[in-house]
Amino acid sequence: MRDLRAAPPIAASGLTIVPIEEVILDGHVAGNGFSAYAHKEPVAVVIVSGLEIRAFSVSGAEVDQARLAAAVPGLEQLLATIRFT
Repeated sequence: MRDLRAAPPIAASGLTIVPIEEVILDGHVAGNGFSAYAHKEPVAVVIVSGLEIRAFSVSGAEVDQARLAAAVPGLEQLLATIRFT
């Protein structure tokens, strides 16, 4: 299973940073045993400053916010709560 998810927001110096991470879960049955593997890594960050929201990949390129919101469940709702608090 591979999923993108928003990690808990980090607030610092008037900015809120929302890390976006890819989570990978995998498992295998072998003989009488079972092995599981989990891994997560950052893929993007969303930066909220006042009313401005910008998103960047880990390479530094700006990311289309609509595409990111479509790929990350709950991201739009999370950003709405950050903007208006």
